[in-house]
Amino acid sequence: MKISALFLLSMFSLTQVFCQITISSSDMPVSGDTIRTSNGVNPGGIYDFARTGNNLIWDFTGLENIGQQVDTFLTVTQTPIIFWPFFLTSANLARKVSGTGLIPGLPVESAFQYFNKTSSAYSDIGTGLVLSGLPIPLKYTDPDVLYRFPMTVGFQDTVDSYLEVSVPDLGYLMVDRNRINLVDGWGVLKSPYGEFEVLRLKSIVSEYDSIFVDSLGIGFPIQRNYIEYKWIGQGFGIPLLQVSIDTLLQTESIVFIDSVREINVGIGQTNIQLHSLKVYPNPADNYIDMDLSGITDRIISIRLLDMAGKSCLMIPLNEKLPENVPFRIDLTPYGLSMGMYTLVIQSKSKVFVSRLMISD
Repeated sequence: MKISALFLLSMFSLTQVFCQITISSSDMPVSGDTIRTSNGVNPGGIYDFARTGNNLIWDFTGLENIGQQVDTFLTVTQTPIIFWPFFLTSANLARKVSGTGLIPGLPVESAFQYFNKTSSAYSDIGTGLVLSGLPIPLKYTDPDVLYRFPMTVGFQDTVDSYLEVSVPDLGYLMVDRNRINLVDGWGVLKSPYGEFEVLRLKSIVSEYDSIFVDSLGIGFPIQRNYIEYKWIGQGFGIPLLQVSIDTLLQTESIVFIDSVREINVGIGQTNIQLHSLKVYPNPADNYIDMDLSGITDRIISIRLLDMAGKSCLMIPLNEKLPENVPFRIDLTPYGLSMGMYTLVIQSKSKVFVSRLMISD
């Protein structure tokens, strides 16, 4: 009897058992919070972000850092006064965001995203832009509810959000979005930042955008279908890891909470090299040519990220390209706005990174 008891005790001690956590409004950010995040690369596409389950360990410690930023959360009255009439009564939190790529063809001078946090929900109210000194409120008629509380395993929610704005001599923008949120797993996340108990939230988003830019004299509809995977811990304000995958373009954006890191230092078995890639013309307009003479092994993918870490284009290759022939990318289908971008080439053994300026 003693032997059996000792055997069961020893087996139990070898089995990792974690507790389910509950996410509430107190786990969301507050004004004054500063949160450092890294833009990540999935080395060689080795990680399956769709994998989920209960009492699971997600080990993504090999994610590579190709850039960092710090988010600072503000009260609405800490944002420019020109936005107060639009957001002061509907939002209680904000953060400054990159305006790059928000409206194709229009250079955004500054942008702030507004949120409303209550005991029952955390919602995206909209974004305030400054274009040529003019404030443009992109405010949802129906807010995009990102989380409802308390959030536990099995939670499911459907949200419809909508915004429409027309500005004379600038253009027109309409966004019609449907979001299905589902907490589909729980366990422990291992990232370059550490190990944390988390809930895993999966969001399936279908979005129809209609854009017309007066200065270009063109308009175009955009149908977007993407999945957001978020690993959310208690008290961190934002997801410890968020992966957004565009199911049509097969682009992938990875952002995770991190500490200060040097991005030119090798991580794991991969060596990240900055400015080792020759790209021309730079600034670019309709196309870029890349000199691949420094890449001697198989190229997995080519990506272009904006300054917020969002993936603007992704070309999967998984092949060896000729080193003596420039590789050209036509930029015209992607509707890139003027600004600074990061070009990332993932080869079998290395990651090559270079800055790229997109001109008017």
